[in-house]
Amino acid sequence: MPEDHFAGVTVIADGPIGRLRLDRADGRSVLDHPLLGGLVDAARWFDEREDVRVVVVESAGRAFCSGFDAFDPGPPPLDGSIEASIDLGRQAMNAVTAMRALTIARVHGRARGGGVVLALACDLQVVVADAVLSLPESHLAMPIPWATLPRLVRQIGPMRTKDIVLTAREFTGEQAGRWGMVTEVVSTPAELDDTVDALARAVVASPRLVVEQVLAEVDRLAEAMGSTADGAADIERMVAAAADEGCRTARAAYLEAWRRRRR
Repeated sequence: MPEDHFAGVTVIADGPIGRLRLDRADGRSVLDHPLLGGLVDAARWFDEREDVRVVVVESAGRAFCSGFDAFDPGPPPLDGSIEASIDLGRQAMNAVTAMRALTIARVHGRARGGGVVLALACDLQVVVADAVLSLPESHLAMPIPWATLPRLVRQIGPMRTKDIVLTAREFTGEQAGRWGMVTEVVSTPAELDDTVDALARAVVASPRLVVEQVLAEVDRLAEAMGSTADGAADIERMVAAAADEGCRTARAAYLEAWRRRRR
């Protein structure tokens, strides 16, 4: 059974079904610059294995993914520029979306910020009903990068996107299912595994050519609705927010409140 490890990511190929597993020791599956690079490497690793038809994106911790680590983001990309740091997340999410294999997000516990984006980057999503999801970036004075807005508008429409992004409110897996944000909602962790496995087996039963052609055409149509291919707009918004005094004040207040909660 081929297996490899990248920064915070374990990849396993078990016949036609693979596992891309976030395995940070903190149990919260927090994202940082190295782990985002690890997602790109993991996607490339699976693309080199033609026998892998489905990849389950999951977490070994108590949370699916607690989002990007604003306190300790780790070393920046090679050129060290602000622009490259901002765009790395979009590149990582696009790498997951562009994988040749169909991807299924297996969501439990909490999905916060970039964790929600990672789930949306997958082709299908299975979520436990009591999972807690949120996109807190606006309260962190970030105009939500990583090509998140096109993905959300395509999936749930403009009105709901404005709601969950600008209020930064938490919502459950059950609500995400009602809004059409996820493919399946299940009641228990046991059901989560059974449903993911059933979806994976059903996809593997379809001819490879059909799956790959449908994925490519659906992604082409989705890109026409809202493109994730250019990070320039994300970078421009993020740089403007970083220079804005009101955003800096809000960000400092949010981070201080978060530090107190972590103590």
